[in-house]
Amino acid sequence: MLYKPVNWLLEKLAYGLVDLGHAVNMPLLTSLAWRLALKEMKDISPRGYAAKKLIVLAKSGGTDDLRAAFDAKPAGFKIYIIPRRLVKRSCGYFLGGRVSDARYLSDDVETEESKLAYRAYLCAVLRCYRKLFGCDAFVQFNFVYHAERELAAACAEEKIPFVCDYKESLRSPAFWKETEIWYQDSIGPFAGWKIAVYNAAAREAIKRSGIAASWQIETVGCARLDFSHHLRSLENTVPSRPMVLFFMIQESAGLPYLDEFFRKDGEVVVEEPGRALTWRSLAARVNAIVLKFAKNNPDVDFIFKGKTGFSAAQRERLGEDVPPNVALISDGVGDHLIAKAAVVVGFNSTVVLEAIAAGRSVVVPALLGHEESFLRPYLHDVGDAAVVAESAQEFEQSIANAVRNHRLMNGDLPAEHKRVLRKHLGNDDGRAGDRLRKFVEDAVYTDLSMVRPAPVSPRSPLVDEPGASPVPVHGDQHKQAFGAFNSPGRLCLGD
Repeated sequence: MLYKPVNWLLEKLAYGLVDLGHAVNMPLLTSLAWRLALKEMKDISPRGYAAKKLIVLAKSGGTDDLRAAFDAKPAGFKIYIIPRRLVKRSCGYFLGGRVSDARYLSDDVETEESKLAYRAYLCAVLRCYRKLFGCDAFVQFNFVYHAERELAAACAEEKIPFVCDYKESLRSPAFWKETEIWYQDSIGPFAGWKIAVYNAAAREAIKRSGIAASWQIETVGCARLDFSHHLRSLENTVPSRPMVLFFMIQESAGLPYLDEFFRKDGEVVVEEPGRALTWRSLAARVNAIVLKFAKNNPDVDFIFKGKTGFSAAQRERLGEDVPPNVALISDGVGDHLIAKAAVVVGFNSTVVLEAIAAGRSVVVPALLGHEESFLRPYLHDVGDAAVVAESAQEFEQSIANAVRNHRLMNGDLPAEHKRVLRKHLGNDDGRAGDRLRKFVEDAVYTDLSMVRPAPVSPRSPLVDEPGASPVPVHGDQHKQAFGAFNSPGRLCLGD
């Protein structure tokens, strides 16, 4: 009964301490706030005492991967979540909206000085935090998160491994081309230690862009896909009343909206008559077809699943005439829904690949009209591992065929299914969790004080040299900023 109110009070107190720490220039208070807000991931942490500690900057999808990596056997170290909002609050104080996830590089002198001041403050916070509580590594799930950029650099300076399990790795070749330009022009080098990616395409794009050296990038695959592989080993029986799981189409799924705008060859593209820049029209047509099929087939159950953060708008577009055999589910992950499904309908999403790995019948509605032909290069290639319907009639017939002939695949996957899963999610064997586990354990148990730094400038490609730890260096300018937090009494008691 008291759990939620106590957590609410602790969170409010943590925010107050962060703000006070900024106001009086006292990093100790911010480190105390981090400690107050910390929550142990007890399901994957060992019971009792553990000398080592991993701090997780939590994000949906990313924490699912982490749980998949340590689900079978708890870690040998404690795993804690720290709310990303606390880090964002400090970033807001120092950088005040002058940077974003979409654009971090800047030519503005004042902004660059503020980045250095923010990093210096975080260095002092980290030193306090290690003394008060201990910290052996950080893990984040997207290296473009602007509030965490200087935290990665501060960790490098304090010799704390800061790694990224990059969960945004599912993109078409056309999207990766735009992403590379964006990395170079707007994002700049990763200041942490290493990056884990899902697939070879992500690894090559990051390497070519120059934001990380090849030794820093490891291909581990999508760990949460292990669950889908596991479903094929269960006693799968064909249900007497089949269920169709429909993942509603998110309007910008797989499209190069790297900031607020659609980009092609690095340039902004605007919507014109006859040229769509979203899947909005496609989503409406697909919704209508699936609803019609559900109405005409009352003996088939349907689940309409919305994407986290977008489900309210997706639900609104369905209208009010929803038949009783349709259940609507908002937010949350969909992997456990796939376990109950005979047929999965999805488009340009990880869930399509999860269903393929689970051995379900998958239908992809690629019903592109003339206005959407411009978007064809951004479709995800699923080969013959799914039925790709390119007309309304073919789509409806494909659902009917899948429902009538549905079979749950057990045992080993066909070669084509494995090819598609390996290409997009780097997990055709159900062992990505093991690879991610090793990646994280290496971070926790690596002593960076024994690793030689490899200085880089904010815009220069990294030195491609194994064993080096990249630390953006700014010479005397950084020393001046850091000096403000290096006086007695400003850091920790007994410092």
